[in-house]
Amino acid sequence: MGHRGFARELATIFGVNLRLPEPVVSIPDTTPFEVQIKTDGCRRFCALPIEGVTVGPNEPNKTFRLEQLGTKSISNIVDITNWVMLEFGQPMHVFDADKIEGGLTVRQAIAGEKIVALDGNEYELTAEDMVVADDKKVLSIAGVMGGLGSSVTSETKNILFEAANWDPTAVRKTGVRHGIRTESSMRYEKSLAPEKCLRALLAAAEITLDYCPKAKINYGLTDVFPCPQKQLTLPLDPVQVRKIAGVDIEEKYMETVLYRLGFKVDTSKTPWEVTVPFFRSSKDVRITEDLIEEIIRMYGFENIPSSLPTLPLRPPLENKLRELDWQTRDWWSANGSLELMNYSFVKEDDKILTGESEYIEIENPLSDEYQFLRRSLVSNTLKHLESELRTHGELAFFELGRTYHPAGEVLPHEKSELLLLRASLNAKLENEQFFALKSDINLWLQNIGLKDLETKKLEAPKPYQHPAKVAEIFVEGEMIGTMAVLHPQFLPHKPSTIAFAEIDMKVIQALCAKETDAYKKLSLFPSVHRDLSLVMGEVVAMGDLVKVAKKATKYLESMDLFDEYRDVNKLGIGLKNLAFHLSFRSPSQTLTEDLIEADMTAIIEALKTEAKAQLRADFDKAKLHPGGHSLEQSSIHLDKK
Repeated sequence: MGHRGFARELATIFGVNLRLPEPVVSIPDTTPFEVQIKTDGCRRFCALPIEGVTVGPNEPNKTFRLEQLGTKSISNIVDITNWVMLEFGQPMHVFDADKIEGGLTVRQAIAGEKIVALDGNEYELTAEDMVVADDKKVLSIAGVMGGLGSSVTSETKNILFEAANWDPTAVRKTGVRHGIRTESSMRYEKSLAPEKCLRALLAAAEITLDYCPKAKINYGLTDVFPCPQKQLTLPLDPVQVRKIAGVDIEEKYMETVLYRLGFKVDTSKTPWEVTVPFFRSSKDVRITEDLIEEIIRMYGFENIPSSLPTLPLRPPLENKLRELDWQTRDWWSANGSLELMNYSFVKEDDKILTGESEYIEIENPLSDEYQFLRRSLVSNTLKHLESELRTHGELAFFELGRTYHPAGEVLPHEKSELLLLRASLNAKLENEQFFALKSDINLWLQNIGLKDLETKKLEAPKPYQHPAKVAEIFVEGEMIGTMAVLHPQFLPHKPSTIAFAEIDMKVIQALCAKETDAYKKLSLFPSVHRDLSLVMGEVVAMGDLVKVAKKATKYLESMDLFDEYRDVNKLGIGLKNLAFHLSFRSPSQTLTEDLIEADMTAIIEALKTEAKAQLRADFDKAKLHPGGHSLEQSSIHLDKK
């Protein structure tokens, strides 16, 4: 970010020798201006007072050239600091020496200190900011901007040049904290070399004496350099350069390129010893591979021929979970659901929604809205539903994402989850939404090769799940997630109803990995259909009935619920009527009436025994004769109820 660097690059590209003039200034051997460094953020501080200057407008040709480079001309003295910055890449600052009270101290600011900067704005400083101050006040925000109170004006007679080196991270954070970004801070953020300071200072002094012939240097040079670093030397093997480049680059070319870029190369040793110049050693060229990059970029990447690698190519490992995510995304999108992509961050009141007290806290949150990592995909979805519901009335969403759970380790436990959600302004559609969602989940599972979906009541629901309308979802005996109606307390819009499911995709992936697709020959014989109406206890699960029926019969192909009926007056308290469509088929013959009747009888007897169910016709007859039946209020797997 300086013209000297550009000149060095151009000389290397065009193969010419570079001549860079060094500043020549006579500095008296007298007492230097007093400067103290009391912070680790200042790596070098050079200062030089000059007396008897004349401050005024710059010459028109110099003003024009400066402004063509994008820098506004201020005055002849201030412009010098910009000239030096543009040439050397080293920012500088100039003080009115008569406005400095005592010596200079480089220190951390005291929280609450204020300074009016050169832009006319007042800034309140923090203890993280570095400043240059005299015995009574702050003069500048180090590395960012000088203060208006010590600035050079047309009345200035004596000046103090400063060329310093600052910690890049501290400068960047100060600039962000106060919303200031200047040409100086932009360069300091790149981590400049401390060795630049002295040359820049001497160049500024030389130009000043040229502009102001009557000016004098009466003080010695101030150079506080707490921790000088030794020049870095790196090994370089020309054979390794050719191997990495893939082309035969001549050793003489390598040496010439490095030399013109400012490196010192000792070719008498094997490998070569390359000394890195100070202007490339600060977070730039640190390892041998950096040297190889310098050679190759000058040789020209376009001059390196393209070729296939000689090593055998191996296809990347399959990411089964990612494939499953895309298959799931395609299916739900094709079936009318819109995909959501929410932030993974939540605020503290999310603990009320989930009932969880432990969350992963973010060290540097963007705001209070993003203080913790979510533990449920439901959290952020509910925030955006209110306006969408008012606009559309009916919604179907899904989201594939991760939730984060404290695990007592360095990293949290991450779960890959699928959220499915149905919402409506019609508050009477709770049951319809719940069972429609269950049906869609069943179809999706069949699409990815899974079957035997079951649901069981969840005994310990979360706060956002309706305690009476919540269930665990099982596939082949493995719990894959939960589904529920949203608790009325958390409805984003009233009246409305929301049904949702949360599914663990890693469990789904493991189940899919165990499944193997096998061809099953279709039956050539027709199916036969029957209807069955049963009265049973209200707590009996439909899935249990289907399992009992299929176990009891030989030819039952499917058993689908088509009606559910409750009536305290006609059925009694705690009873319900379920009606099913039954389909029978044989792979080897056409079913006769006798075979079907035998299967129907076996199903009815099994349901009477296992589920304490009763045919609706028998139940109605017993109603007419009260002593004729005794339907027990118990069901499969629910005897404890």
